[in-house]
Amino acid sequence: MPEMQQVRRETAPLKGAYIADTLYLPEHVELGGHTVILVKNLVFEGRAPVVRGSYDLHLFPTQPVAVLGTTLAEAMRKKAGVLNVGLERGGKPGSLPRFSQISDVAEKRTHTIVFDVSGRDASKPEVRVRPSSAQLRSVSWGGVQDPGCTKGCNKSGDSHNPADEASEVGRWAYDVFLTTTKQ
Repeated sequence: MPEMQQVRRETAPLKGAYIADTLYLPEHVELGGHTVILVKNLVFEGRAPVVRGSYDLHLFPTQPVAVLGTTLAEAMRKKAGVLNVGLERGGKPGSLPRFSQISDVAEKRTHTIVFDVSGRDASKPEVRVRPSSAQLRSVSWGGVQDPGCTKGCNKSGDSHNPADEASEVGRWAYDVFLTTTKQ
């Protein structure tokens, strides 16, 4: 695959597929769309790389991901006597070194790389939604009552009066409520 022989440096927001031997990325990377990276060497400039965006990101490096600890230009300056390479000048692409050629100038320590694909803008404070403070109100509905009935009308022909039973249940509920609230 000829793309796996290329050395690339991307500074624009990433989107699409990137296939290369070495892919150099800046310290702060924005995702502009869904991104797939298939590379031998994925190399970040700077000391604390951050990749942000609200898109899918799939990384497939065949070697450990590297952090230069400096800019690519500075790393190349340190190897100027050995390499005949350069960055883009005047719109013309320069030839970039494979990471294997400058790996000795990269920082040899543990780095933290942040991949934030949550879509949240980290520069803005997080807004937390608080639950509303709901208050309980006592509400009752007596329904429609026959104006001729003042104490529970039994029109079923049964001598049992449900109004008496309802008042007993209401009294019991009131007593339970008072007992539980007094404790």
